[in-house]
Amino acid sequence: MTKKNVGRKSKLSEDEVITVIKLFKKQEQPSGIIKYSEIHRFANSLFKQGVISQTTSDAFWRKEGRRGRKFVDNTNLVFSETLTTSKGENLVIPNICDLIEKKYKNKEELTKNLLFIERQFHQTLKREKDLKKKLVIAERKIQEEKEKKKAVEKTNIQLQDLVFTLYRTLVDISDPIIKERTESAMKDLFLNPTIFFNMEKKVEVDNENVLSIPNQKDEKNKISNRFRK
Repeated sequence: MTKKNVGRKSKLSEDEVITVIKLFKKQEQPSGIIKYSEIHRFANSLFKQGVISQTTSDAFWRKEGRRGRKFVDNTNLVFSETLTTSKGENLVIPNICDLIEKKYKNKEELTKNLLFIERQFHQTLKREKDLKKKLVIAERKIQEEKEKKKAVEKTNIQLQDLVFTLYRTLVDISDPIIKERTESAMKDLFLNPTIFFNMEKKVEVDNENVLSIPNQKDEKNKISNRFRK
């Protein structure tokens, strides 16, 4: 008694399956979805012509997992491109020409894909408008920062002038009290640029409270007067 082989013998090689599909699209159906029954019929006609080595069953082209079914399904897929949005979402955009070519007989499927493309188009327009608004806000903030920078630079120039003025005053002072106040103002100059003048104003107020009569020497030693040189 002969022993039967276990398992199903593979029908057609990958190259033969590809040949069947190419010839089918060239000779029978240039566009549209390939039907399993039609490709089955066509493959057996090619066998009779000696183009392929074996006949095939309907299950070879129709049953899930079989080689013929896999290649037909891949061929029926619409060409597409996957794009990643700024939010990290992956969008599969079908090729319009290939979509129409393969789905033109299936109005419902074609409409669904075209509506998807239309929706993505409107969403893209909305994202562009939102980005333009954000850009305008960003440009306004940049301009504000530029203005702040100019103000800071102007303040720095004023502070530098004040430093040099204080330095000249400090060198020229012989009165120990005035010199002490000037040195104190120099230490806090960049924390409080007006402290120098505030200290002088406080001295004047204190003198008024004491009801002292300023003499010519006091007027000469006042720091504010030295700035008027």
